[in-house]
Formats: sequence, structure tokens, C-alpha cells
Amino acid sequence: RLQPESKVYPHIDEGEYYKYRDRYHIVVRSPAGSEMIAGKEQILWREGEFWWFDNKAIHEAYNKGKDYRVHIIFDVLPDYKKAALKPLEESTSQGVVL
Repeated sequence: RLQPESKVYPHIDEGEYYKYRDRYHIVVRSPAGSEMIAGKEQILWREGEFWWFDNKAIHEAYNKGKDYRVHIIFDVLPDYKKAALKPLEESTSQGVVL
């Protein structure tokens, strides 16, 4: 949930967790649209849309509307990337969250 007339400042999602996962958004509520900038691409997401974007690139978000912006945000670990986690999982006593 992003407050009215606010923003998520430019950042990159870094670390081992994000290195292997893909980020998705479902736009649940966003009457004014959700302005999203990722890398050099800028787009306005609308209610009901489903998006993947590269959260490993610099990205930022704006809610220029007067109402809350609500997204369901989730990460997916694709099967083909699970194999890359095996050496990490074996080399640490804490394991890796799959």
C-alpha cells in the first residue's frame, strides 16, 4: 500500500534473495494509476493489471492520486534458478530460503 501523493524513492533490490527471484505486481487499487519507472522505461499501471518488472534495475514508484495505491507484490523462484541455489544451500549452516 502506498499512501496518497507519495513515492518510493529510486532503489535496486539487492542481495541473494532478489538475485534469483522474479518480482510481480497485481494492481488491486489505483484510481489515478500507478506510475512506475524501471531502468529507462516509464509506464502507468492500471487497476486489474498484472506486471513483471526488473527490480534488479533502478526503479521507483509514484502515487500521485488522492487515494491509497494497493498492489499485491510477490516474488517467484523459477525452477531453472533453483539449481543455482544448491551450492549456496550446502555452503551455509543456515540454508537458503526457497
